[in-house]
Amino acid sequence: MHGDLGGAPSRPHALLHTHSGGHAARRTFSSDTDGTATTTVSGSGGSSISGSGGGGGSGSGSSGTPARVSVVIMNWLRPDNVKRVLRQYTKYDAVLEVIVWMCHPDTRFNFSHAKVRIVDDVSANDLHGLSTRFKGCLMAASPWVLIQDDDHYLKEEGLARMMAAKAASPTRLIGAFGRDWGGGWGDARYVRSPVRPGPVRIVLTVLMLTDTATCAAFWDAAPAVESFVAARSSPLWNGEDIFFSLVAQRASGLVPLVVRAKKVFMKQRGIGISQGDNASISHDAYRDAFLRHAVAALGLGNATLLPSGSEEEVGEVSRVAASSKANAAV
Repeated sequence: MHGDLGGAPSRPHALLHTHSGGHAARRTFSSDTDGTATTTVSGSGGSSISGSGGGGGSGSGSSGTPARVSVVIMNWLRPDNVKRVLRQYTKYDAVLEVIVWMCHPDTRFNFSHAKVRIVDDVSANDLHGLSTRFKGCLMAASPWVLIQDDDHYLKEEGLARMMAAKAASPTRLIGAFGRDWGGGWGDARYVRSPVRPGPVRIVLTVLMLTDTATCAAFWDAAPAVESFVAARSSPLWNGEDIFFSLVAQRASGLVPLVVRAKKVFMKQRGIGISQGDNASISHDAYRDAFLRHAVAALGLGNATLLPSGSEEEVGEVSRVAASSKANAAV
């Protein structure tokens, strides 16, 4: 659902409401087949989740890092894509569970598998828009969470590569796609052009490996930009990837990292995509303004601006991860 890989944004439309302290009331959604997780989310007092959640804990390797990840994906207008993602990820040993947040009333579906957890709460889209995915992250059973859009999925070796990078630097935000900006912190100008693997200031939510602690930090920091988001973003919380990346860098002290990860792109077929040059220009202008506002709101204006890097650091991350795995095997 990310529209920044080419053309204008392909994101859910959402009504403009500011983030509330709790959750709207949500109903239980259960599959009609045994073995599928049942997700129950309570009202404004918080949330409670029941069900198999993938059949056990997250597991961890000998180094103490998680052996499996939770996946969070929002279902909007491409349910067939989401089902294809589920069919792939439920086969992977490294995937503990897949949390699917139903965000559109007309595209809900059942999926019978013990690793799949359905959150049927389309009202969240009106409250949180594109940042709903970070609510799903807080529900994850694994401390590591792969957040992604509905037009890609990672191959097993691609997921392993991202997890190796995360294992080498556990608090760092890892991605398969990134963006950068020109200028300094105070006069940042968003640059849509793709970036090479290496340290990068913005990781896109197309394929993003993070952790529940960073998701919690996002919601802790969100009030600082809520008025801007409510008044100017369309769809609601456009720029959630920018803000998440800034929060992650502030929390970890590390610039996010983009790595080469084998993946599959699924055709969007024009569904959910805003076409036209005017929409692209408006999108980029908004992201420029939001980037500068977010930097100021987070107090990053005096921070050291680290440049984007090359694949040397990616290679170093891979070498450290490989060494750790080899040592664990001895």
